[in-house]
Amino acid sequence: MQKRTLLGSLIFFSLSLQAQIPEGTLVFYYLATSRNVHAFAISSQRYGYFTVAQPAKVRADIVELLKSMGHHDRTQPVDAADLKDETWKVPADRLLGQLTNQTKPEEWAKYKELVIIPDSVLWYLPFEALPVKVGESTSPLLSQVAI
Repeated sequence: MQKRTLLGSLIFFSLSLQAQIPEGTLVFYYLATSRNVHAFAISSQRYGYFTVAQPAKVRADIVELLKSMGHHDRTQPVDAADLKDETWKVPADRLLGQLTNQTKPEEWAKYKELVIIPDSVLWYLPFEALPVKVGESTSPLLSQVAI
């Protein structure tokens, strides 16, 4: 019963927030519970809610992504070879799909600004680096929309 009350409150909050969001801004906010990651996407004209399908996979993909980027230990410096290596793009691509409900690449062009409110392990995710398909290649999400 609490889950429904909490989600109902969040949906009500989202709808009241929607009137305050400027045109061209998209807000993604997340709520992590012990079993799920709930995601809300709100713009001035649209609202969406979804539950991330595999929350344990999100955590594993974030760990894989950070290690692939050279973040093995907080006391260890990042090696230049790790910075050149692009294996991090595989888990990053999965994460972008999971956390945005498979948003199509062309959808990002509709917005000038993206506001992300993470929760739990999502605080460690460099959202700005997540790759978006642009033609035959990819570019960081930050190059598609201001974050």
